[in-house]
Amino acid sequence: ESPEYIDEQGIARMQTWAKHSGGGIILIDSLATCMPSNGVSENDPEFVQPLAVLQEKVAPHGATIIVIHHTSKTESAKGVVASRGTSALPALCSQIIYLRHDDEGENDGDSKQLILATESRAAQSVELYLTMDKKGKWSAKSSDALRKERLRKKTLEKLNSRQRESYE
Repeated sequence: ESPEYIDEQGIARMQTWAKHSGGGIILIDSLATCMPSNGVSENDPEFVQPLAVLQEKVAPHGATIIVIHHTSKTESAKGVVASRGTSALPALCSQIIYLRHDDEGENDGDSKQLILATESRAAQSVELYLTMDKKGKWSAKSSDALRKERLRKKTLEKLNSRQRESYE
């Protein structure tokens, strides 16, 4: 099926669905795909206005909106500033979950490493390091555990052969 646009008719259909389903999840994948092409740039704060209206219409029915949105091309951007387009979008969200490549990880071709991080108005931020092995199995480590592991590894790399032998 084609996507439901976040325009007047689409919002009305999603509101009706939320009312009859008693809540549920509305998944917007991706925001740029589902926004009406009304000539408003995604860099303009007005771009997210239809999404704000959708939130207002489905909130009384307990619906949760999940929006998939891509990051900007800025390599150093992380967190809410990584969101492509207007900063009005992250301001509209109560919870942001984002994935980024782990630049310090050992992406050796056999495994992939990502960082899953959250930012929230109401809860403590969380950061997990995800690794997919060559068999496709994912594992997760807390940021504290991984930092300790990396610090230990860097420290061991600095030891000379006698020190390393003593340590082992």
